[in-house]
Amino acid sequence: MLHSDCDGRTDARREGAALAAAFAAAAVLAGVYIAYGHYDSDEPAGLHVAVMCSRGLVQYRDVFDNHMPLFNLIMTPAVRLAGERPDIVFVMRLAMVPVYAAGLWLAYALSRRFFSRRTAVWTAAILAVTPTYVNYSLQFRQDGLWTALWIAALAILAGGEFGWRRALGAGLLLGAAAAVSMKTVMMLVSLGIAAALLPLVSQASRRNFTARSGWAVLALVCAAAAPPAGAFALFARRGALGPMYYCVVKHNVLPGVGSWGGVGLWMLCPVVLAATVAAARRIDRAATGKGLDGRFTFLCLAAGAYLAVLSVWPLVRPQTTLPLIALAAVLVVGAWLEWGMRRAIDRGSGRGAQPSERAGGGRGAPVWMRMSVVALAALAGVAMRPPRLSNPAQVENTLSQVIGLTGRSDYVLDAKGETVFRRRPFYYSLERMTGERMGRGLIRNDIVERLVETRTCVAGESIGRFPADVREFIKENFLEAGRLYVAGRVLEDGSGPPAGTISFTVAIPARYAVMTGTSPARGRLDGAEYDGPRELGAGQHEWAGEGDGGKTVLVWAQAAERGTLPEALTDEGR
Repeated sequence: MLHSDCDGRTDARREGAALAAAFAAAAVLAGVYIAYGHYDSDEPAGLHVAVMCSRGLVQYRDVFDNHMPLFNLIMTPAVRLAGERPDIVFVMRLAMVPVYAAGLWLAYALSRRFFSRRTAVWTAAILAVTPTYVNYSLQFRQDGLWTALWIAALAILAGGEFGWRRALGAGLLLGAAAAVSMKTVMMLVSLGIAAALLPLVSQASRRNFTARSGWAVLALVCAAAAPPAGAFALFARRGALGPMYYCVVKHNVLPGVGSWGGVGLWMLCPVVLAATVAAARRIDRAATGKGLDGRFTFLCLAAGAYLAVLSVWPLVRPQTTLPLIALAAVLVVGAWLEWGMRRAIDRGSGRGAQPSERAGGGRGAPVWMRMSVVALAALAGVAMRPPRLSNPAQVENTLSQVIGLTGRSDYVLDAKGETVFRRRPFYYSLERMTGERMGRGLIRNDIVERLVETRTCVAGESIGRFPADVREFIKENFLEAGRLYVAGRVLEDGSGPPAGTISFTVAIPARYAVMTGTSPARGRLDGAEYDGPRELGAGQHEWAGEGDGGKTVLVWAQAAERGTLPEALTDEGR
């Protein structure tokens, strides 16, 4: 007995050390992704909305956003506190760490509804290094909070008898998830499908369903409707109900986009559901033998239903799978550690499970195997999405230039808000749905007109996202300057003798300077001696240089005054 106790303490210490190493590896991996992980274009786009709201603009009415508002409402104070800084994406990724940690703790709590504490801890450790989960949960985006709310709702539903109090709690959390993202529709549909299929596969659920259960379902539905209804009411008071409805509902629903453009993956949906029902029958029998009721089977059905819904969802991105990944980690890791390995041990020893094992105290998979899974998941994450120094550095260089070149009253043209701190002259963000709607003529392409109206003299580097006419306009009326474009044009390229009087067109009315190298040019602008930057209206103008015929450019005066010279003058490549 003494020898057995010593072995048990040794195993416990070994497993404790392994868990400490697993979470330390997860912390290192999280730090690497926060600092060096690729900056997705959605991150500065979301930050742009938060920055504008922190300055008194109203989401949807004054700044486009096709997401529900709760995440932005939560993060706007933090963005205001951070201020204008080039490393704003890194700083706000740090603000996502509590959300990431909360998701892991909630996965642990959900696992504990069915499995031992040891298994739940390993579930959190493995999830903490799962590639897609760690990458997208730590990005500045809605999906980490959205997933955490989903897992919290499931933990409440799985916590005991389904009564109206439990239904209200889960419903409010699902409603909060809907106030974060309209993709919550997938969650609600998945839960509805799981609830409908559960009586077909679980005897326990058929026995436990009563009239009170029906009232509890009604309570859940009403509670889930409350947070999004409150969000719409809030923006109705701000005079933004119409824009909000358009941005988060109408803009995102467009026939013929993604899987809605043909049969595609739709044929997979009934196949996935049929496979889910077949698997759930076997799982329910196994769960019943382990002393679990229909709640575990319900979660398995919800996971399968979510996978089926993904097959018919129009646009599926990696972050859309986060709720499924978290739920699958709880179910798969729990079943593997509690059931699969124990069965192999029992068969190999020729005995049944001992009482301590039935209570969740069994050793399950060897520690080395658990650590191997953690290590493989971490390595897979690095291989799938290797951290890159170039992208974060490029984003910070761009934002540094934006802050140094422009003021808060200046407009900057970019595709999705990647210049973060300045208003955009064009209302819509040029993401997938906007492109589809512009291509069908549902959104008017007046970007060039808006550039002129708002006197926008700076554009971001990502002009490839713009329609062809906008790209041509920028090439004709802007000059490359570092990682931005500034209004201006080359008057003399310096390749020949002085050109005499030069006629040129100004498209964007603004204050301009004429430069030769790093110095003001000498000559006559519109017939008057040039003595410094001058306000020029849209239309034709003339320049007569008095120099030696060197390279001469017209450039937005603010760029020249703040040291952001066009590459046409500096001859520095991008």
